[in-house]
Amino acid sequence: MGTAGITGVLLLTAFFLGAADQRFPCAAHRLYVLRGEEFLYSTELRYFSDPDYMTEVKTECHFTNGTERVRFLYRDFYNKEEFVYFDSDIGKFIAKTELGKLDADTLNQQEDTLNYYKSQVPTVCVPNYDIWHSVTADRRVVPSGKISVMASVDDLYQYKHTIICNVFGFYPSGIEVKWFRNEQEQTTQVGYSGPHSDGDWTFQFWVSLETDIERGDVFTCEVHHASLKDPLQVRWKPDASDSAKSKMVTGIVGFVLGGIFIAVGLVLYLKSRKAALRVPTNEHFIPQ
Repeated sequence: MGTAGITGVLLLTAFFLGAADQRFPCAAHRLYVLRGEEFLYSTELRYFSDPDYMTEVKTECHFTNGTERVRFLYRDFYNKEEFVYFDSDIGKFIAKTELGKLDADTLNQQEDTLNYYKSQVPTVCVPNYDIWHSVTADRRVVPSGKISVMASVDDLYQYKHTIICNVFGFYPSGIEVKWFRNEQEQTTQVGYSGPHSDGDWTFQFWVSLETDIERGDVFTCEVHHASLKDPLQVRWKPDASDSAKSKMVTGIVGFVLGGIFIAVGLVLYLKSRKAALRVPTNEHFIPQ
């Protein structure tokens, strides 16, 4: 049995903005992270004032047990290093580097600024929780499955082979995959890889089974996922591979024989045509 789920679901969308001043292009990102009972929504804005330097601003809403506990962070970065941030749990700005000390001291003396950032929890984070959460925890995409065999048909029954079940296009990432051989669950010689993000807010997962193969075997890859009412079952029969091979061989033989008959017919046709057009050399034709 293979059970997979990552501790953090990372979904990222990015869009580029044309700044009013083209000397300072910027990029905006939206980030969702779901980790157990914790949920994070973050926005990120990057300004590229110079090819070698970047100013970055991040705002984050952290949720625990829904909206039972909500924390807001405002974070400033320069050249990928965070130098100052605001934490709603503390209620003030905290310097992380020497560069941020002056900013933190200045901002903490501004009551209006502190009140503005403190208000982000009740005015921004909490009201938008349902919308942001629906994008991640409530989203469901049904998986598809495919079985492949790392072996040629010729030696299918001679050695142990690796059978791979590729489950793809599903969301969320948590998934359980089982291998069955003739309705008996296989729990040894089973390997897992994933889940891996496909970059389109879906995931894929591989489960391999190392086994010998006998005629009449039926292998089943069974998938359990939150989007499925009933498990998804993908079956593979080695006999079907034999049948496909026989059909392929028959097709190749038929193609070759057909080509031979066409070639012979073409040769005979050309010979008969040449004989019909040949002019006799032992007769004399006198113009009238």
